[in-house]
Amino acid sequence: MIEFSPLRKDLQYPPVPASSQVSEKFKRIPNKHPHDKVDTVKNCMPMIEHITSGYIIRANHDINIRQSYRNGVMSFDQQEGLGIHPFNQLPIGEWDQRRNYLKFMNYWSIKTPPGYSCMFYQPQNFETRFVMFSAIVSTDTYEGNVNFPGYIVTEEPQFTIEAGTPLITVFPFKRENWRSTIHEYSAMSREKEILNADTLKKDPHHYRNNVHNKINYF
Repeated sequence: MIEFSPLRKDLQYPPVPASSQVSEKFKRIPNKHPHDKVDTVKNCMPMIEHITSGYIIRANHDINIRQSYRNGVMSFDQQEGLGIHPFNQLPIGEWDQRRNYLKFMNYWSIKTPPGYSCMFYQPQNFETRFVMFSAIVSTDTYEGNVNFPGYIVTEEPQFTIEAGTPLITVFPFKRENWRSTIHEYSAMSREKEILNADTLKKDPHHYRNNVHNKINYF
């Protein structure tokens, strides 16, 4: 079980399963393209599982952002729910591309069972105004709240991140050590590849119906 505990009294948008926050843009995609009838991404089980796995933390209130250049760096005002990481902490842009990084403040503490961590990444909701950095935190032992840094990509001087907007996906997983092995090419592996391709050609939903293992998030 993963536990979310509020750090404020006035939180209106609790964390919810990612399956409840699939974007309207994605929902409107048809199963087949209307012109050439080709299967769309709606038939791709691996992508659907990625979109619907984990939990979503959302903006608790409207966040109004006004961008402007300050001392040669594009920046914005800090406010409730929004902090700043200075450009110099990750100085990868050219002089005319320098931007301070945003940081969404998280008002939920997250606790997982012993041996479990959480990966944090941007929800696949086709957000075009900002990009979030990904991270992994040992949420079984870390006692603080995890804030979410990223950067603005829109050139709009002013925009609003509406209350309830999905900000980050929380994906719990069990920590395990791994060892890798690189095998030599074999004819048997090639035969399996051909057989699998033939199976998928005959049954495009083979993976979904016969291979995929569903995970539920409540």
